[in-house]
Formats: sequence, C-alpha cells, structure tokens
Amino acid sequence: MKRLLLAAMLATLASPAAADSLNDNYLAQERATRACLLAGATNAPGTDAASAIAYTRSFCAPQIRRLHELRGQEIARNGPSDPEALAEARRQARFALDDEIARAILTFSNRTL
Repeated sequence: MKRLLLAAMLATLASPAAADSLNDNYLAQERATRACLLAGATNAPGTDAASAIAYTRSFCAPQIRRLHELRGQEIARNGPSDPEALAEARRQARFALDDEIARAILTFSNRTL
C-alpha cells in the first residue's frame, strides 16, 4: 500500500503544476495519466488481465476522465462542424483512448489477454 501511495505521489510531481496552453495541459495530463496507469498496473491485485484493467482504470479514473475531456475539446476545436459527425468523432476518440489505456495497463502489468 505504501508503494502505491508513493507511486501516486510521484505521478503528481511528474506533471507540471500550471500548463500555459491547451497543448501543454494535454501533454501534462497525458504524462500524469501514464504515470498513474504505471502505478496502478504494477500494484493491481489478481493474476488475470481483466482484473488488472478494472483495478487500474478505477485507480486512475480522475486522470482518465480529464484526458477524455481534453481530447473532446481538441476534437470540438478542430473537428467537423456537423453535430452528428462531431459526436461520432468524439465516440471514436473515446474508444481509441480506452484501447490505448487497456494496452498500456497490460504492458505495465506484464499480462496478456
């Protein structure tokens, strides 16, 4: 448990306190999310991949949520103007990020599906 808290504290310190632009903020959030995924995946209980993914996603929920928001903002800024196409682009981006997260967790926890 102490290792988990230490890893979470290090993840917080790894991200800059104040990012100036959306791009800097996005990069900082991506870095913080990756550090959290590493901390959560290496301490995930159980031996199967599904439990590691569920545990780590729960552990890193605030960081993941913020990263989803930032990607959504980027899509809204540079994406299609049609509301339906925008909603579809956001949905696809969410699926892509969820896939990236699952793959990172599996890599960090040294587990396979």
